This record gives sequence, structure tokens and C-alpha cells, in this order.
Amino acid sequence: MVEVTGTQLRTANRVEIVMNDAMATIKASTRRQVDHLNELADAIASIRVRQSSLDGIATVTVDGRGTLVELILSYSISKLSPIEFETLVVDTCSLAEREAFAQHANLIAKFNQEPLDSGT
Repeated sequence: MVEVTGTQLRTANRVEIVMNDAMATIKASTRRQVDHLNELADAIASIRVRQSSLDGIATVTVDGRGTLVELILSYSISKLSPIEFETLVVDTCSLAEREAFAQHANLIAKFNQEPLDSGT
């Protein structure tokens, strides 16, 4: 049988308290970092860029990933050939995508420049 002295028991209790405090600090820091990452994801998801063609015939809206979420066409679209129509929509979408990707990249850069939370 192993006998534990009062000093050993107090030391073990202190070690347990220190470890519990350290784990609580790590857990809280991790939660803050996950929340911060979720905020970044929400900010990216909320990006919307609206762009109109120079002639105003087409207006597009894309999200932060460059996905077309809205396309508005004026009646003047009927005057365009299929190739002109395609070019107009693709070019307008490309302009909107570039802006959306720039906003996306700015959010990522800002996120990466922020210091990691040390939990203190």
C-alpha cells in the first residue's frame, strides 16, 4: 500500500487546479478564435457587388465567391445578337467578380494581420 502524505496531497491539488485553470484558458481562447473565424465567414457570405454594363442594359449582382445571384436585363437586350448578349453579361459579371474578390481578399488580409488571441 502506498501512503500519501498531506504535503503530497496538497501538491497534487495545486497541480490539478493549475491544470484546470490552464485548460479553461485554452478553451476560452479557442472559443474566441472560432467565433472570430465565424465572423469572417459571415462577412464573406454577406458580400454583394452590383455592377451595371456601361450601356445599362444588364445589371448583375455577385456574392463574395463571385457567384451570380441576380441578373437584371432591360428591354434593350432584345436588340443584341446572342454573341453580343453573351459578351455583355460575361463582361459585366467579370467586373463585379473582380470587386467581390477584392473585398473577399481584403477581409482575409485583415483577418490574417490580426494577432492571435493568446487567451490573456
